[in-house]
Amino acid sequence: MGIFEASIGSALMSLPLQGKNTSYPTFGIISTGSYWDGALTDGVLGLLGVSDRTHLRVFEGVRTTGLSATELHIVDQSTVSHKVKDATKSLISGGDCKVVILGCAGMAGMEDWVREAIVEELGEDKAEHVTIVDGVKAGLVHLEGIVRIHPERGL
Repeated sequence: MGIFEASIGSALMSLPLQGKNTSYPTFGIISTGSYWDGALTDGVLGLLGVSDRTHLRVFEGVRTTGLSATELHIVDQSTVSHKVKDATKSLISGGDCKVVILGCAGMAGMEDWVREAIVEELGEDKAEHVTIVDGVKAGLVHLEGIVRIHPERGL
């Protein structure tokens, strides 16, 4: 179990049910450098067993900050905050994205910036319906669940 798989599982479980005659609620990922756009998109497609995005209505996509995981912690934090917020706003701007995944372990603890961006982009009322998934936390919760379900494995 990796933080990627745990994050996708958590995102799917967090999506609201689709109502009749409404668009599909989606999840998306914010991450670091541009490499991760394609890599994480391919990972989502592979994990969910689809060949391309046209068959995956619940995936909004990936937006990146342009910073490396190391730069998240050495670059001026106001710059990092701005880039994280820009990536978040780009992801949720269409209004269908209801779950935002922090797609890099180095982004752990940045939920406040993401929440601020969601409120700035959508307003307080709509923002409260968007869930943020920290991959590190999701990984720990999923691992704990596996250990509880299978104590005989001695994990």
